[in-house]
Amino acid sequence: GKIELIKSTYYLSGLFKNHFQQTDLKLVQEFLNKRQDQNLTTDFLYPTGMYIHWKLNEPRHGFPNAANFLY
Repeated sequence: GKIELIKSTYYLSGLFKNHFQQTDLKLVQEFLNKRQDQNLTTDFLYPTGMYIHWKLNEPRHGFPNAANFLY
């Protein structure tokens, strides 16, 4: 019904927005590129979210999802 249409429209509108960590992703990618150019290791841990690891297809090296950390 009408509620489902409204929910679907809201969900679809969010697909085209930038993720709030998009700027951080660019900075991490630039950092990793510089390290790679210098033949340095490119292992990293982004502790405040999974998004950057997910977008770069990088592991978290055994650390849990950031949502599971207690602050």
